Parts: sequence; C-alpha cells; structure tokens
Amino acid sequence: INVSFGENNYALTNGIVNARNSIVIYNGVERPKKNYGENIGRKKKFIIGTVARVDHQKDPFTFIKIAEILVKRYPEMEFVYVGDGPLLSEVNRYLKANNLEKRIRFIGFHNSPMEVMKEFDIYISTSLYEGLPYSVIEAMSFKKPLVLSNVIGNNELVVPNYNGELFPVKSVDTAVYYLETLFKDLPLLSKYSENSYRLFEEKFTLDVMIRKLTNLYNQTEY
Repeated sequence: INVSFGENNYALTNGIVNARNSIVIYNGVERPKKNYGENIGRKKKFIIGTVARVDHQKDPFTFIKIAEILVKRYPEMEFVYVGDGPLLSEVNRYLKANNLEKRIRFIGFHNSPMEVMKEFDIYISTSLYEGLPYSVIEAMSFKKPLVLSNVIGNNELVVPNYNGELFPVKSVDTAVYYLETLFKDLPLLSKYSENSYRLFEEKFTLDVMIRKLTNLYNQTEY
C-alpha cells in the first residue's frame, strides 16, 4: 500500500514492488468539529506556518529565508514553525543573532500542535521530500490555503490555482511571490481556503481511507 501515486511510481520504477501487488490509498484524517476558515486573512496578525520536524528533510533554513524577506516588508506578518528536531538549537541561535525571534517563531515541541495550526492563515511546507504528509492534510481539514514545495506527496495535495501553489525545492523567490500574492488578495485567499476543504472532503478524510482499506482487505485472497 502506497500513500501517494508519486511514492507508488518510485516503488515501481525501482523494482520494489510490481503493479499487480501495489495500490495507492491516501492517508486520511478526521473532520474537524467546527469551521476554521472564517477568520483566515481577517485577523490583525497574518500568520504563515508549518508543523514539522526541525531537520534536514523539512529544510527549516529555506523556511527562514522566505520568512526573513516577508517580515521585513509587512509588519503584520508572522511566521510560526511548530516542532522539535536536531536543528532547533541552530535555528534559534540564528534567529536570536539576527533579532528575528519575535517575528519568526520556532516554538519547538507542542502538546497540541493542531491548536497552533488553527491560527494559520496559510500553511507552508519547504520539505525536500515527502510521502504524503499528515500535517498538510490536517491543514486542509482546517481550510488552510497551501504553499508547498513541489515534491512527491505535496504535489498531490495542491491543485495549483485551486487550493494553493507549488514552488520548486529551495526556490525562495517563488515561494515569496505566492505568499505575497495571497496576502494581498483576500478573495483569492478565501477561494483557496474553501477549496482546500473541498479537496480534503473528496480524497483525504478518515472515512475515505478506511473504506478503501476495507474494500482492499475484503478482496484479498490469503
């Protein structure tokens, strides 16, 4: 069972599995109990954030480079990174040395990361590679517009010009352009917000995942 078509194609190309015994079933999460899209882009602080490990795969220093450009342009903009990892101390030393820790906040481990995510106006991922990240699916369930690196997994969660945008890995300028465009265009931000939830409902709910898993196991001969 592969969690994305990109992962499935990689496995087939590299001879890890064959087409006969390989299938794609997307990860799924529960629906939130309330609507979290109403205040997106309408608060005093405009928060762009992510929930991820602070490690090489997630590329936190590209996150910082993007954030540095935008917080200097827009005083109401703030970046938040939720998660722990081996690069956290290095990251925080850099932010403190450059007097950025109040505008670009790496808050480390959090018992309820989704409570922080609910306040995001845009969800960003700078990952170098993925499978199908649960945190992005959770962001979609909270109606978050997405700006993600164009890697396996991420590129199956974003439909460009529908619920978000994709930027090439480490392309700071492209990511800045998309984030700035959404920040300045509330109707577009709202459109992406609603469409993120529509795509979530269509493909990434826990119900959809369980139904497909149940169908698979019912059809499998042991």
